[in-house]
Amino acid sequence: MKRLIYIIAIFAAGVIFSGCDSLWNFNYHYVTFSNTDQYKDITAIYYKDITETKWSKDQAGSDIHPAENLNLLLTEGTYDFEIVMEDDEYSYTFYYETVSVYQDVTLEIYYDGLPDAKVKVEKKLKTTEK
Repeated sequence: MKRLIYIIAIFAAGVIFSGCDSLWNFNYHYVTFSNTDQYKDITAIYYKDITETKWSKDQAGSDIHPAENLNLLLTEGTYDFEIVMEDDEYSYTFYYETVSVYQDVTLEIYYDGLPDAKVKVEKKLKTTEK
């Protein structure tokens, strides 16, 4: 029994003195979604790790109006993002693929003059349901 206590004490001391908090602490970083479009609101944000097939629940909570931001805290990794933006007439779905989150990242979301041609966008006419 004493031998087991000594082994546990030595292991615990090694972890404490080595600063090896990576055994139980993951690295987290912020992904900031910045609505830089003047006339459209971000209405939904979804993400998934590139190894996953299922999208997350909507992270927006409420509309993100022009000049507003949303910060999302994620573990390190590579992610795909699906962002829905709307105006009075259209719905725009942006697909940001293979975004590396190994430090804080800011995604500026706007339709006209997309800064990155690798962003896929689907534009759909909004339908009015009766």
